Amino acid sequence: MLQLGTHSACIIVDGVELPQYSIEHSTHKGRPLITCWIASEAGKEFSIRFEDKASTFDSIGDIMVDDISCDTLRLYAGQRTRVELKTARVSATSARPFMFSHIRLTDEEHDVNHAASRKLGEIKLQICKAKLKKTKMKTKTRGQDRMGKLVEAAKVHERSKKAIGHHVRLGEEITIPKLKYHVSITEVQILGVLIFKYRPLDMLQANGIAPLDKKRKRAVSLPDEENAVSESDAEDARRIEVLEAELRALKNKLQARDTKKPKREVKEEVDICWLPGEVIDLT
Repeated sequence: MLQLGTHSACIIVDGVELPQYSIEHSTHKGRPLITCWIASEAGKEFSIRFEDKASTFDSIGDIMVDDISCDTLRLYAGQRTRVELKTARVSATSARPFMFSHIRLTDEEHDVNHAASRKLGEIKLQICKAKLKKTKMKTKTRGQDRMGKLVEAAKVHERSKKAIGHHVRLGEEITIPKLKYHVSITEVQILGVLIFKYRPLDMLQANGIAPLDKKRKRAVSLPDEENAVSESDAEDARRIEVLEAELRALKNKLQARDTKKPKREVKEEVDICWLPGEVIDLT
């Protein structure tokens, strides 16, 4: 989890916290700013978990997804130490789950519905100390009008240089209970900001941000004894030795034949290997 004082947050998929890569600590406008990368998977629903283990004062977490304000998570001093947001309320009695989805590229200017913003591909949580008070519920549902952009698939112009791959959209609508009360938020004091930058796993791996699958699997499968070789590795090593012995025998046989034949000039062709040089811009 990303940690800011006694507060922390993470992104949950299938009930499991997503690993955070390349965590960076800096400041913005004199306040702490913590950023990291997480691996997104198209079609997967996710939730945002917000905690305060100390719970000595009321606090809130303002959430923005792809530069769109979504909701405010609330933690009450001495009462609630953890809250998790899984859906975005779109009406008084309905909500839609957050999910990662593929970005669609288009070459038609009029078809573009998302600008290639630097904040596309980000889940932002601004943590604040505040005073919370429950009041009588208002008739208008907060957030109902601003969810439209997350419902549809993002379309970005193909000339955009941002390599993002995914964006957040809303899943199938579900029925939820009506809110019984409204919470007034006063005396707000910003403590800091946490930002989760999400990209497809292969993008993170290609840019050295996330480890390759092979390395992760090998690290998990290594036995307790250092430098021990698994049975499958030993079998592969034996197979390689047999093949190398056969190859040496064939080379010796060919050399013996060549000594009996007149030498002739042979022109070798040089194989040209093109290495991929494309750089993926994740920022």
